[in-house]
Amino acid sequence: METKKIEPILKDERGLFFEVANKLEIRHIVVTTFNENSIRGNQFRKNMDQYFFLISGKAKLITKSLTDSTKHETQLTQGSLSYIPRNTAFVTI
Repeated sequence: METKKIEPILKDERGLFFEVANKLEIRHIVVTTFNENSIRGNQFRKNMDQYFFLISGKAKLITKSLTDSTKHETQLTQGSLSYIPRNTAFVTI
């Protein structure tokens, strides 16, 4: 799993403008929200890599590889982009 911080390329009185994906082949996009103290995920993708981008707030991303049982916990803040490879279970809190 890889996580990096993406800074907005524009910030003004209207809000923030992020360039999240450039030169990537994307086949699937999901936008979701979750309330404080909610849990999302608790799943894995067998045949698909996944990216998780946090627009605002804070969250904890917990991943576990299904091939070698490696576990990671990552604190996410606004602008965090995480790459979750296929066969990795994940939950977001």
